[in-house]
Amino acid sequence: METTQVVQTLIDLSGKRENILDYTIGDSNLVLLETNDPEKVKLEELQESDAVVEAILRKQHLTLHLKDGLKDELSELLMVQEEAVEEEEQTVLQKVMNTIQGIFTPILTPLAGAGILQGITILLTTTGVLETGMAEEGILNTISDAVFYFMPILLAFSAAREFKASPYLAATIASFLLHPDLIFGLENFPGSDFFHIPIQSINYANSVIPIILIVWAQSYIERYLKKIMPEILAPVVNPVVILVVVSLLGLSILGPIGNFVGTGIASVLGYFTQTIPWLVPTLMGALSPFVIMGGVHYSLFPAATVSLSELGYETILSPGMLAANMAHAGVALAVALRTKKTAYRSYSISAAVTATMGVSQPALYGIELILKRPLIAAILGGGMGGLYAGIFNVRAFAFANPSLPALPVYLDSSSNIVHAIIMVLISFAAGFILTWVFGFEEPSDEVVDQATA
Repeated sequence: METTQVVQTLIDLSGKRENILDYTIGDSNLVLLETNDPEKVKLEELQESDAVVEAILRKQHLTLHLKDGLKDELSELLMVQEEAVEEEEQTVLQKVMNTIQGIFTPILTPLAGAGILQGITILLTTTGVLETGMAEEGILNTISDAVFYFMPILLAFSAAREFKASPYLAATIASFLLHPDLIFGLENFPGSDFFHIPIQSINYANSVIPIILIVWAQSYIERYLKKIMPEILAPVVNPVVILVVVSLLGLSILGPIGNFVGTGIASVLGYFTQTIPWLVPTLMGALSPFVIMGGVHYSLFPAATVSLSELGYETILSPGMLAANMAHAGVALAVALRTKKTAYRSYSISAAVTATMGVSQPALYGIELILKRPLIAAILGGGMGGLYAGIFNVRAFAFANPSLPALPVYLDSSSNIVHAIIMVLISFAAGFILTWVFGFEEPSDEVVDQATA
Protein backbone atom coordinates (compact mmCIF):
# COMPACT_ATOMS: atom_id res chain seq x y z
CA MET A 1 0.00 0.00 0.00
CA GLU A 2 1.33 3.46 -0.92
CA THR A 3 2.34 5.85 1.84
CA THR A 4 -0.46 8.29 0.97
CA GLN A 5 -3.06 5.52 1.24
CA VAL A 6 -1.65 4.39 4.59
CA VAL A 7 -1.80 7.93 5.98
CA GLN A 8 -5.31 8.46 4.60
CA THR A 9 -6.40 5.26 6.38
CA LEU A 10 -5.02 6.64 9.66
CA ILE A 11 -7.02 9.86 9.16
CA ASP A 12 -10.18 7.86 8.40
CA LEU A 13 -9.71 5.73 11.53
CA SER A 14 -9.34 8.96 13.54
CA GLY A 15 -12.87 9.94 12.51
CA LYS A 16 -11.93 11.49 9.13
CA ARG A 17 -10.56 15.00 8.58
CA GLU A 18 -13.65 16.86 9.83
CA ASN A 19 -13.26 15.16 13.24
CA ILE A 20 -9.72 16.54 13.69
CA LEU A 21 -9.90 20.02 15.22
CA ASP A 22 -6.16 20.55 15.58
CA TYR A 23 -2.94 18.60 15.29
CA THR A 24 0.65 18.81 16.52
CA ILE A 25 3.50 17.01 14.80
CA GLY A 26 6.15 16.26 17.41
CA ASP A 27 9.56 14.66 17.45
CA SER A 28 10.25 10.90 17.49
CA ASN A 29 7.32 10.20 15.10
CA LEU A 30 4.75 11.36 17.66
CA VAL A 31 1.52 13.01 16.45
CA LEU A 32 -1.08 14.61 18.75
CA LEU A 33 -4.57 14.97 17.33
CA GLU A 34 -7.33 16.95 19.04
CA THR A 35 -10.63 15.35 18.03
CA ASN A 36 -14.10 16.81 17.96
CA ASP A 37 -15.88 13.56 18.91
CA PRO A 38 -13.68 10.89 20.56
CA GLU A 39 -16.36 8.22 19.93
CA LYS A 40 -15.69 8.47 16.17
CA VAL A 41 -12.08 7.33 16.71
CA LYS A 42 -11.59 3.62 15.95
CA LEU A 43 -8.89 3.10 18.57
CA GLU A 44 -8.59 -0.69 18.34
CA GLU A 45 -8.08 -0.60 14.58
CA LEU A 46 -5.46 2.12 15.00
CA GLN A 47 -3.63 0.03 17.58
CA GLU A 48 -3.67 -2.99 15.26
CA SER A 49 -2.44 -0.97 12.26
CA ASP A 50 1.03 -1.88 10.97
CA ALA A 51 1.73 1.85 10.56
CA VAL A 52 1.20 2.62 14.25
CA VAL A 53 3.56 1.66 17.07
CA GLU A 54 1.19 2.91 19.77
CA ALA A 55 -2.18 4.71 19.89
CA ILE A 56 -3.52 6.34 23.09
CA LEU A 57 -6.88 8.15 23.43
CA ARG A 58 -7.48 10.37 26.47
CA LYS A 59 -10.72 12.32 26.27
CA GLN A 60 -10.42 14.34 23.05
CA HIS A 61 -6.66 13.87 22.65
CA LEU A 62 -5.41 11.10 20.41
CA THR A 63 -1.66 10.37 20.49
CA LEU A 64 -0.16 8.31 17.67
CA HIS A 65 3.38 6.92 17.64
CA LEU A 66 3.94 6.25 13.94
CA LYS A 67 6.40 4.11 12.03
CA ASP A 68 9.32 5.91 10.35
CA GLY A 69 8.56 7.95 7.24
CA LEU A 70 4.87 8.63 7.94
CA LYS A 71 4.97 11.72 10.12
CA ASP A 72 5.72 14.26 7.38
CA GLU A 73 3.30 12.64 4.95
CA LEU A 74 0.53 12.81 7.55
CA SER A 75 1.28 16.49 8.26
CA GLU A 76 1.15 17.37 4.56
CA LEU A 77 -2.11 15.51 3.92
CA LEU A 78 -3.79 17.04 6.97
CA MET A 79 -2.80 20.52 5.74
CA VAL A 80 -4.10 19.89 2.21
CA GLN A 81 -7.40 18.53 3.48
CA GLU A 82 -7.75 21.44 5.91
CA GLU A 83 -7.52 23.89 3.00
CA ALA A 84 -10.07 21.81 1.07
CA VAL A 85 -12.53 21.87 3.98
CA GLU A 86 -12.13 25.64 4.36
CA GLU A 87 -12.75 26.11 0.62
CA GLU A 88 -15.90 23.95 0.74
CA GLU A 89 -17.26 26.04 3.61
CA GLN A 90 -17.04 29.24 1.56
CA THR A 91 -20.15 30.45 -0.25
CA VAL A 92 -20.10 31.05 -4.00
CA LEU A 93 -20.04 34.81 -3.38
CA GLN A 94 -17.08 34.47 -1.00
CA LYS A 95 -15.18 32.38 -3.54
CA VAL A 96 -15.81 34.95 -6.28
CA MET A 97 -14.75 37.86 -4.06
CA ASN A 98 -11.64 36.02 -2.85
CA THR A 99 -10.72 35.22 -6.45
CA ILE A 100 -11.12 38.84 -7.53
CA GLN A 101 -9.06 39.96 -4.54
CA GLY A 102 -6.35 37.45 -5.38
CA ILE A 103 -6.19 38.62 -8.99
CA PHE A 104 -6.16 42.37 -8.40
CA THR A 105 -4.22 42.74 -5.15
CA PRO A 106 -0.77 41.94 -6.66
CA ILE A 107 -1.14 44.62 -9.36
CA LEU A 108 -2.30 47.45 -7.08
CA THR A 109 1.26 48.67 -6.47
CA PRO A 110 2.09 49.37 -10.16
CA LEU A 111 -1.41 50.74 -10.70
CA ALA A 112 -1.05 53.17 -7.81
CA GLY A 113 2.43 54.25 -8.89
CA ALA A 114 1.34 54.81 -12.48
CA GLY A 115 -1.76 56.69 -11.35
CA ILE A 116 0.15 59.11 -9.15
CA LEU A 117 2.79 59.63 -11.86
CA GLN A 118 0.02 60.39 -14.32
CA GLY A 119 -1.40 63.02 -11.97
CA ILE A 120 2.03 64.56 -11.35
CA THR A 121 2.65 64.78 -15.10
CA ILE A 122 -0.67 66.57 -15.58
CA LEU A 123 0.23 68.95 -12.73
CA LEU A 124 3.66 69.72 -14.22
CA THR A 125 2.15 70.30 -17.65
CA THR A 126 -0.65 72.50 -16.29
CA THR A 127 1.79 74.68 -14.34
CA GLY A 128 4.12 75.01 -17.33
CA VAL A 129 7.04 73.10 -15.81
CA LEU A 130 6.75 70.62 -18.69
CA GLU A 131 6.02 71.75 -22.22
CA THR A 132 3.18 69.96 -23.98
CA GLY A 133 4.31 67.81 -26.88
CA MET A 134 7.96 67.60 -25.81
CA ALA A 135 9.91 64.43 -25.07
CA GLU A 136 9.77 64.85 -21.28
CA GLU A 137 5.97 64.87 -21.22
CA GLY A 138 5.80 62.01 -23.72
CA ILE A 139 8.16 59.76 -21.77
CA LEU A 140 6.43 60.37 -18.43
CA ASN A 141 3.02 59.79 -20.00
CA THR A 142 4.22 56.58 -21.60
CA ILE A 143 5.65 55.28 -18.32
CA SER A 144 2.33 55.81 -16.55
CA ASP A 145 0.24 54.62 -19.51
CA ALA A 146 2.25 51.40 -20.00
CA VAL A 147 0.71 49.82 -16.90
CA PHE A 148 -2.80 50.35 -18.22
CA TYR A 149 -2.00 49.48 -21.85
CA PHE A 150 -0.38 46.18 -20.86
CA MET A 151 -2.94 45.47 -18.13
CA PRO A 152 -3.86 42.09 -19.70
CA ILE A 153 -0.30 40.82 -19.16
CA LEU A 154 -0.28 41.82 -15.48
CA LEU A 155 -3.72 40.33 -14.96
CA ALA A 156 -2.75 37.17 -16.84
CA PHE A 157 0.14 36.56 -14.46
CA SER A 158 -1.85 37.16 -11.25
CA ALA A 159 -4.95 35.32 -12.56
CA ALA A 160 -2.84 32.31 -13.49
CA ARG A 161 -1.52 32.10 -9.93
CA GLU A 162 -5.07 32.35 -8.60
CA PHE A 163 -6.43 29.70 -11.01
CA LYS A 164 -3.31 27.50 -10.56
CA ALA A 165 -2.23 27.72 -14.20
CA SER A 166 1.17 28.52 -15.69
CA PRO A 167 1.66 32.29 -15.25
CA TYR A 168 4.31 32.39 -17.98
CA LEU A 169 2.08 30.72 -20.57
CA ALA A 170 -0.75 33.02 -19.50
CA ALA A 171 1.45 36.10 -19.91
CA THR A 172 2.56 34.83 -23.34
CA ILE A 173 -1.06 34.46 -24.46
CA ALA A 174 -1.83 37.97 -23.20
CA SER A 175 1.21 39.25 -25.11
CA PHE A 176 -0.15 37.60 -28.24
CA LEU A 177 -3.42 39.54 -27.85
CA LEU A 178 -1.43 42.79 -27.64
CA HIS A 179 1.06 41.99 -30.42
CA PRO A 180 1.23 44.88 -32.94
CA ASP A 181 0.99 42.48 -35.90
CA LEU A 182 -2.27 41.01 -34.57
CA ILE A 183 -3.73 44.44 -33.80
CA PHE A 184 -2.72 45.72 -37.25
CA GLY A 185 -4.19 42.66 -38.96
CA LEU A 186 -7.52 42.83 -37.12
CA GLU A 187 -7.88 46.58 -37.70
CA ASN A 188 -7.02 46.44 -41.41
CA PHE A 189 -8.62 43.13 -42.31
CA PRO A 190 -11.96 43.00 -40.46
CA GLY A 191 -13.94 39.82 -40.78
CA SER A 192 -10.81 37.67 -40.79
CA ASP A 193 -10.90 33.99 -39.92
CA PHE A 194 -8.46 31.24 -38.93
CA PHE A 195 -9.26 28.12 -40.98
CA HIS A 196 -12.90 29.25 -41.06
CA ILE A 197 -12.92 30.13 -37.34
CA PRO A 198 -14.32 33.70 -37.29
CA ILE A 199 -12.22 36.33 -35.54
CA GLN A 200 -13.62 39.66 -34.36
CA SER A 201 -11.66 42.88 -34.70
CA ILE A 202 -11.11 43.83 -31.03
CA ASN A 203 -8.24 45.77 -29.49
CA TYR A 204 -7.44 44.13 -26.14
CA ALA A 205 -5.14 46.86 -24.82
CA ASN A 206 -6.34 48.12 -21.41
CA SER A 207 -8.91 45.30 -21.22
CA VAL A 208 -9.68 43.42 -18.02
CA ILE A 209 -12.40 40.78 -18.28
CA PRO A 210 -11.30 38.99 -21.50
CA ILE A 211 -7.92 37.88 -20.16
CA ILE A 212 -9.42 36.69 -16.85
CA LEU A 213 -11.86 34.46 -18.76
CA ILE A 214 -9.06 33.21 -21.01
CA VAL A 215 -6.73 32.29 -18.13
CA TRP A 216 -9.63 30.60 -16.31
CA ALA A 217 -10.16 28.40 -19.38
CA GLN A 218 -6.39 27.82 -19.63
CA SER A 219 -6.33 26.37 -16.11
CA TYR A 220 -8.85 23.66 -17.06
CA ILE A 221 -7.07 22.84 -20.31
CA GLU A 222 -3.76 22.49 -18.44
CA ARG A 223 -5.27 20.14 -15.88
CA TYR A 224 -6.89 18.03 -18.59
CA LEU A 225 -3.62 17.72 -20.53
CA LYS A 226 -1.73 16.66 -17.41
CA LYS A 227 -4.18 13.78 -16.98
CA ILE A 228 -4.08 12.44 -20.54
CA MET A 229 -0.58 13.29 -21.80
CA PRO A 230 2.23 10.76 -21.22
CA GLU A 231 5.05 12.18 -19.11
CA ILE A 232 7.60 11.72 -21.86
CA LEU A 233 5.57 13.93 -24.25
CA ALA A 234 4.14 16.48 -21.79
CA PRO A 235 7.14 18.91 -21.68
CA VAL A 236 7.11 19.24 -25.47
CA VAL A 237 3.44 18.86 -26.44
CA ASN A 238 1.56 20.59 -23.59
CA PRO A 239 3.00 24.12 -24.01
CA VAL A 240 2.33 24.07 -27.77
CA VAL A 241 -1.24 22.82 -27.37
CA ILE A 242 -1.97 25.33 -24.60
CA LEU A 243 -0.57 28.29 -26.54
CA VAL A 244 -2.45 27.45 -29.74
CA VAL A 245 -5.76 26.24 -28.28
CA VAL A 246 -6.10 28.89 -25.58
CA SER A 247 -5.01 31.71 -27.91
CA LEU A 248 -7.56 30.70 -30.56
CA LEU A 249 -10.25 30.08 -27.94
CA GLY A 250 -9.61 33.52 -26.51
CA LEU A 251 -9.48 35.22 -29.89
CA SER A 252 -12.65 33.63 -31.23
CA ILE A 253 -14.94 33.13 -28.20
CA LEU A 254 -13.77 34.18 -24.74
CA GLY A 255 -12.18 37.49 -25.78
CA PRO A 256 -15.33 38.75 -27.55
CA ILE A 257 -17.50 37.57 -24.62
CA GLY A 258 -15.28 39.41 -22.14
CA ASN A 259 -15.22 42.47 -24.35
CA PHE A 260 -19.03 42.43 -24.57
CA VAL A 261 -19.32 42.17 -20.76
CA GLY A 262 -16.79 44.96 -20.25
CA THR A 263 -18.51 47.23 -22.74
CA GLY A 264 -21.84 46.49 -21.06
CA ILE A 265 -20.48 47.39 -17.62
CA ALA A 266 -19.04 50.61 -19.01
CA SER A 267 -22.39 51.47 -20.60
CA VAL A 268 -24.24 50.88 -17.32
CA LEU A 269 -21.69 52.97 -15.41
CA GLY A 270 -21.94 55.69 -18.03
CA TYR A 271 -25.73 55.66 -17.68
CA PHE A 272 -25.58 56.04 -13.89
CA THR A 273 -22.93 58.75 -14.23
CA GLN A 274 -25.23 60.70 -16.52
CA THR A 275 -28.56 60.11 -14.75
CA ILE A 276 -27.80 59.53 -11.03
CA PRO A 277 -24.19 60.73 -10.64
CA TRP A 278 -24.49 61.26 -6.90
CA LEU A 279 -25.59 57.72 -6.02
CA VAL A 280 -22.43 55.56 -6.21
CA PRO A 281 -19.96 58.02 -4.57
CA THR A 282 -22.46 58.70 -1.79
CA LEU A 283 -22.94 55.01 -1.06
CA MET A 284 -19.20 54.33 -1.19
CA GLY A 285 -18.45 57.26 1.10
CA ALA A 286 -21.10 56.31 3.65
CA LEU A 287 -20.75 52.53 3.60
CA SER A 288 -16.95 52.46 3.45
CA PRO A 289 -16.54 50.97 6.97
CA PHE A 290 -18.70 47.97 6.06
CA VAL A 291 -17.17 47.71 2.59
CA ILE A 292 -13.69 47.50 4.12
CA MET A 293 -14.70 45.02 6.83
CA GLY A 294 -16.29 42.77 4.23
CA GLY A 295 -13.48 43.18 1.72
CA VAL A 296 -16.19 44.12 -0.81
CA HIS A 297 -14.07 46.89 -2.32
CA TYR A 298 -11.93 44.23 -4.02
CA SER A 299 -14.97 43.05 -5.97
CA LEU A 300 -15.38 46.58 -7.39
CA PHE A 301 -11.88 46.71 -8.90
CA PRO A 302 -12.96 45.09 -12.19
CA ALA A 303 -15.78 47.60 -12.68
CA ALA A 304 -13.51 50.54 -11.82
CA THR A 305 -10.79 49.21 -14.12
CA VAL A 306 -13.26 48.76 -16.97
CA SER A 307 -14.53 52.29 -16.42
CA LEU A 308 -10.98 53.66 -16.64
CA SER A 309 -10.18 51.73 -19.81
CA GLU A 310 -13.49 52.43 -21.56
CA LEU A 311 -14.39 55.92 -20.31
CA GLY A 312 -10.99 57.29 -19.29
CA TYR A 313 -12.12 57.96 -15.71
CA GLU A 314 -13.86 56.25 -12.81
CA THR A 315 -16.37 57.39 -10.19
CA ILE A 316 -16.93 54.02 -8.53
CA LEU A 317 -14.11 53.63 -6.04
CA SER A 318 -11.73 56.56 -5.76
CA PRO A 319 -14.00 59.57 -5.04
CA GLY A 320 -16.19 57.80 -2.49
CA MET A 321 -13.28 56.02 -0.79
CA LEU A 322 -11.26 59.25 -0.63
CA ALA A 323 -14.21 61.00 1.02
CA ALA A 324 -14.53 58.12 3.49
CA ASN A 325 -10.82 58.14 4.38
CA MET A 326 -10.89 61.87 5.03
CA ALA A 327 -13.95 61.40 7.27
CA HIS A 328 -12.02 58.71 9.21
CA ALA A 329 -9.14 61.16 9.58
CA GLY A 330 -11.48 63.86 10.95
CA VAL A 331 -13.03 61.43 13.40
CA ALA A 332 -9.65 60.23 14.65
CA LEU A 333 -8.35 63.77 15.13
CA ALA A 334 -11.47 64.78 17.10
CA VAL A 335 -11.03 61.76 19.37
CA ALA A 336 -7.36 62.61 19.82
CA LEU A 337 -8.22 66.14 20.98
CA ARG A 338 -11.03 65.05 23.32
CA THR A 339 -9.70 61.88 24.94
CA LYS A 340 -8.04 62.17 28.34
CA LYS A 341 -5.90 59.09 27.91
CA THR A 342 -2.41 59.94 26.70
CA ALA A 343 -1.69 56.60 25.04
CA TYR A 344 -5.03 56.68 23.19
CA ARG A 345 -4.40 60.27 22.09
CA SER A 346 -1.12 59.22 20.48
CA TYR A 347 -2.82 56.28 18.80
CA SER A 348 -5.65 58.48 17.49
CA ILE A 349 -3.24 61.05 16.03
CA SER A 350 -1.41 58.26 14.27
CA ALA A 351 -4.72 56.87 12.97
CA ALA A 352 -5.68 60.32 11.64
CA VAL A 353 -2.40 60.64 9.74
CA THR A 354 -2.61 57.12 8.27
CA ALA A 355 -6.21 57.75 7.16
CA THR A 356 -5.09 60.79 5.15
CA MET A 357 -2.51 58.46 3.57
CA GLY A 358 -5.28 56.09 2.48
CA VAL A 359 -5.15 53.53 5.31
CA SER A 360 -8.33 53.77 7.38
CA GLN A 361 -8.20 50.47 9.29
CA PRO A 362 -6.49 51.91 12.42
CA ALA A 363 -9.26 54.52 12.74
CA LEU A 364 -12.00 52.01 11.94
CA TYR A 365 -10.92 49.14 14.18
CA GLY A 366 -9.09 51.03 16.91
CA ILE A 367 -11.48 53.96 17.36
CA GLU A 368 -14.85 53.84 15.61
CA LEU A 369 -15.87 50.24 16.30
CA ILE A 370 -14.71 50.58 19.91
CA LEU A 371 -16.34 53.95 20.68
CA LYS A 372 -19.51 53.38 18.56
CA ARG A 373 -20.69 57.01 18.11
CA PRO A 374 -17.62 58.04 16.11
CA LEU A 375 -18.58 55.29 13.64
CA ILE A 376 -21.84 57.14 12.96
CA ALA A 377 -19.85 60.34 12.43
CA ALA A 378 -17.58 58.54 9.93
CA ILE A 379 -20.57 57.18 8.01
CA LEU A 380 -22.26 60.58 7.82
CA GLY A 381 -19.03 62.43 7.02
CA GLY A 382 -18.10 60.03 4.25
CA GLY A 383 -21.62 60.18 2.86
CA MET A 384 -21.61 63.99 2.78
CA GLY A 385 -18.29 64.09 0.94
CA GLY A 386 -19.44 61.37 -1.45
CA LEU A 387 -22.67 63.24 -2.14
CA TYR A 388 -20.74 66.38 -3.02
CA ALA A 389 -18.46 64.33 -5.29
CA GLY A 390 -21.50 62.87 -7.02
CA ILE A 391 -23.32 66.18 -7.47
CA PHE A 392 -20.25 67.82 -9.03
CA ASN A 393 -19.25 64.64 -10.91
CA VAL A 394 -15.77 64.34 -9.38
CA ARG A 395 -13.74 61.91 -11.49
CA ALA A 396 -10.49 60.03 -10.94
CA PHE A 397 -8.49 59.75 -14.15
CA ALA A 398 -6.15 57.03 -12.88
CA PHE A 399 -5.90 54.40 -10.15
CA ALA A 400 -4.26 55.49 -6.92
CA ASN A 401 -4.62 54.83 -3.22
CA PRO A 402 -7.47 57.16 -2.07
CA SER A 403 -5.32 59.59 -0.10
CA LEU A 404 -4.07 63.17 -0.04
CA PRO A 405 -0.88 62.37 -2.00
CA ALA A 406 -3.09 60.92 -4.74
CA LEU A 407 -4.99 64.17 -5.40
CA PRO A 408 -3.12 64.75 -8.70
CA VAL A 409 -5.14 61.92 -10.29
CA TYR A 410 -8.14 64.29 -10.18
CA LEU A 411 -6.40 66.90 -12.32
CA ASP A 412 -7.82 67.77 -15.72
CA SER A 413 -8.40 70.89 -17.76
CA SER A 414 -11.58 71.74 -15.81
CA SER A 415 -12.26 72.41 -12.13
CA ASN A 416 -12.40 68.69 -11.21
CA ILE A 417 -9.43 68.98 -8.82
CA VAL A 418 -11.05 71.95 -7.07
CA HIS A 419 -14.21 69.93 -6.40
CA ALA A 420 -12.07 67.00 -5.23
CA ILE A 421 -10.34 69.25 -2.68
CA ILE A 422 -13.68 70.64 -1.50
CA MET A 423 -14.94 67.06 -1.15
CA VAL A 424 -11.89 66.28 1.03
CA LEU A 425 -12.53 69.32 3.24
CA ILE A 426 -16.24 68.53 3.61
CA SER A 427 -15.58 64.92 4.60
CA PHE A 428 -12.81 65.79 7.06
CA ALA A 429 -14.76 68.65 8.64
CA ALA A 430 -17.98 66.65 8.90
CA GLY A 431 -16.21 63.69 10.53
CA PHE A 432 -14.44 66.00 12.99
CA ILE A 433 -17.45 68.17 13.91
CA LEU A 434 -19.93 65.29 14.21
CA THR A 435 -17.54 63.36 16.46
CA TRP A 436 -17.09 66.46 18.61
CA VAL A 437 -20.87 66.99 18.82
CA PHE A 438 -21.84 63.35 19.39
CA GLY A 439 -19.06 62.80 21.90
CA PHE A 440 -18.00 59.35 23.13
CA GLU A 441 -17.38 57.39 26.29
CA GLU A 442 -13.75 57.09 27.24
CA PRO A 443 -12.47 53.57 26.58
CA SER A 444 -11.27 51.50 29.50
CA ASP A 445 -7.57 51.07 30.18
CA GLU A 446 -7.82 47.46 29.01
CA VAL A 447 -9.31 48.54 25.66
CA VAL A 448 -6.65 51.23 25.29
CA ASP A 449 -3.91 48.67 25.94
CA GLN A 450 -5.37 46.36 23.31
CA ALA A 451 -5.80 49.12 20.73
CA THR A 452 -2.33 50.56 21.22
CA ALA A 453 -0.45 47.29 21.66
